[in-house]
Amino acid sequence: TAENEQRKEEARLQSLVEIAEYPYQSTEELLRFTLERAVAVTESEVGYILDVDEQAQQLKIHLVSSRAAEQSKLDSAAYPQVVPLAESGLRAEAVRQRKAVIINDYRAAHPQKKGYPPGHIEIHRFLSVPVFENDQIVAVVSVANKAEPYTENDARQLSLMLDSAWKMITRQRLADALQQSEERYRSLFEQMSEGFALHEMIWDESGRPIDYRFLEVNPAFEQLTGLQASQILNRTVREILPDLDQIWIERYGKVAATGKVIVFEENSTPLDRWYEVHAFSPKKGFFATIFNDVTERKRWENERNRLIQDLQHKNTELSQFTYTVSHDLKSPLITILGFLTFVEQSLDAGELAQAKADLQRVRFAAEKMQALLEGLLELSRIGRAINPPSEFAFGELILEAVQMLLGKVQQQLISVEFEIAKDFPKVYGDRQRLLQVVQNLLDNALKYMGDQPAPRIQIGWQDAPMEVQIYVRDNGIGINPSHQEKVFGLFEKLDPRAEGYGVGLALVKRIIEVHGGRIWVESQGLGKGCTFWFTIPKRRSAP
Repeated sequence: TAENEQRKEEARLQSLVEIAEYPYQSTEELLRFTLERAVAVTESEVGYILDVDEQAQQLKIHLVSSRAAEQSKLDSAAYPQVVPLAESGLRAEAVRQRKAVIINDYRAAHPQKKGYPPGHIEIHRFLSVPVFENDQIVAVVSVANKAEPYTENDARQLSLMLDSAWKMITRQRLADALQQSEERYRSLFEQMSEGFALHEMIWDESGRPIDYRFLEVNPAFEQLTGLQASQILNRTVREILPDLDQIWIERYGKVAATGKVIVFEENSTPLDRWYEVHAFSPKKGFFATIFNDVTERKRWENERNRLIQDLQHKNTELSQFTYTVSHDLKSPLITILGFLTFVEQSLDAGELAQAKADLQRVRFAAEKMQALLEGLLELSRIGRAINPPSEFAFGELILEAVQMLLGKVQQQLISVEFEIAKDFPKVYGDRQRLLQVVQNLLDNALKYMGDQPAPRIQIGWQDAPMEVQIYVRDNGIGINPSHQEKVFGLFEKLDPRAEGYGVGLALVKRIIEVHGGRIWVESQGLGKGCTFWFTIPKRRSAP
């Protein structure tokens, strides 16, 4: 009757409301509730849902209603869960016909009937409805054993209810899949060791990138930069790092504008770190970065490059040293060999006076060779034979060096004015070797005074962020600018008439370098004196 049909329609709509409002925890729970409502709306006793794989031509039992589960005595271990369509009997008829199937006399013969497996519920009446997704049958919902015959209206009502409910279930499955994907992404986002950040680029009126805003960062970003998400999100980089080099913004501006992926390494001056950065654009006007802190690697690379350069420099020095030594030691040897021949000739001729004179020249040559060898030996000891480093007052060391020089000044019967700065700082190093440095520089200043009528030697210092800079200045003969690089070379003497063998400044340079410092000379030219500068690092590094 019309009243009965109206009642069924209201029951179907009520079921849809109940399904929509059901407080489920999973789509599986919602699917089970939908099956129970389908059984109730069609006034059936039992029902089940089969998953359908049309491509594989298989059915799989997904759910059975609660009453069916109670009444069934099937051995679930022996009963197959996945059955080929060809062997599925009437259960698959809705798939074969691709429409609802009604059988109100299940006992009657049917060509697709396969019989019951042991323990199966006896079926009297049967209604099966296919569920479609994009023209593909993805499930079959079947109800059975209604007290009265199933009608086309039952099939229509069940199809309508399942169509609406299935769309809800599909949407929820998609939402669950999206949530799971977001959870996986969030887990990856939060646990990845690389820093990640999403930004919005900011342009000026001419389209030039001038700033960018932080939209999202992961925990690794905070660890690698020291910047906290709570302090930077929705703020611009110019607000947070006002001294950031413009090159960062320009690079990211190209990525946000063109979508081109870039990979680069750069030093962030405000953060004092090196980063390896992969930058890409998920959407025009935006860019994301994935990055690692490579500061330690860069330090090792810089140290390696420095060591390589030092090695190359040492190899060059060694080549020059070998040439210099062979040249300077050969000279006295030639003298010795030459005058020994003369001695032999003088003795043969009975010229004893001449022989003694020639032997004296041999002695001078041998003494020169001995001095050269002692200088080489002393140079080789520096860096190998060291004294325990300590912190000491450098001003006291300077006074000690000046006192040692005064004896030589008095022997030469000259008057030298010494100007020594006050308040010299304490330094850390090998005191004995640094005393040797000052002695050699003072001796060098005195040696190259020339004909200066009023000799003057100044000793002073100035502070620098990482080092102490000390100088010894004289008003002597000066050094031609073209020769200033040579003065620290082994056996180099700019004035051949000066005493010594050109080893002193080479020793000074070696001692300062072993301490991690630098040394150089400044002079305006001949007759204008010169200033020797050297540095001692403030850090406590043993020489």
